[in-house]
Formats: sequence, structure tokens, C-alpha cells
Amino acid sequence: MNLLYLSSPGGGLDTNVRVLGPALVKAGHQVSILYIEHSRQPGLTLVETWQGCRLYRASAGAWHYYFHRATLGLTSLPVIIRSIEYAWALS
Repeated sequence: MNLLYLSSPGGGLDTNVRVLGPALVKAGHQVSILYIEHSRQPGLTLVETWQGCRLYRASAGAWHYYFHRATLGLTSLPVIIRSIEYAWALS
């Protein structure tokens, strides 16, 4: 089975992915991990193979953060902008 995990570096989700990924590879699955970051050059790149897992990194903008701050979190606009940023990062 081919599996793709979406994650961001650091935190509990990253820890979960880094524990489950190698275990699933040992069970015979193909595992890819896509990290969405906010501080890298645009584009999708294959960074490395780690314990049988393919690690990819994509860059997304941080405009959603600023819209969230400007609207005091009272609208859903930041969520929509974040979705658009992630779609651009993967295209």
C-alpha cells in the first residue's frame, strides 16, 4: 500500500509520523511524508530518503497568519487563504 502523510516540522504530529513511517515500511508499505513549511523557496522537492520513507518539502505562504491577526480571528478568511496557499505550494 502507498501511504502519504501530510505534516509540518516539529510537534506531536511530526513525532507520530516519524514513529509510524518506519514501522509501516518494515511491514511492506511505501511511505511518503510531505512537510508543508513557511520559510523555504517555492516548489516541491524530494529532500531525502529516511529509514525507507521518502521525505518531500513544499513551501507555502504565511498570509493566512497575517489575516488571522488583522481580523482578530473573527472570520473564516484566514482558513480560505491557508487552503489557497497550500494548493499553490503543491502545484
